[in-house]
Amino acid sequence: MSKISISESKKQKKDPLFDNPMFQQMKQSLSKEDQEKYDKIGKELYETVNFETNEIEQESIDVIAQLGIMLRSGLHPSYLTYEEKQFLENYLGKTWYLEFGYLENDIHRINL
Repeated sequence: MSKISISESKKQKKDPLFDNPMFQQMKQSLSKEDQEKYDKIGKELYETVNFETNEIEQESIDVIAQLGIMLRSGLHPSYLTYEEKQFLENYLGKTWYLEFGYLENDIHRINL
């Protein structure tokens, strides 16, 4: 019996979550703009995560490194966008701020 990679098995099987009438109706009710937005998000997700090895791709590593440099250089975490904070939390854990010498309160405002 030959091995089938995850990407090949995805092509062969339909995902029951997305291959159902309710999802199809929801997708069709979206505007063309929103459909394109969600397609772009999905494409970016699948291009940055290697699901066969559970590793993040180089682009994600570069973003983490850049955010780390910014924080170590003195950027206060309260100046990070919501998305940047979520990105750090997803890849470094809920207490990512401790790695850069900050406290949980620092995420939301500068403490004087």
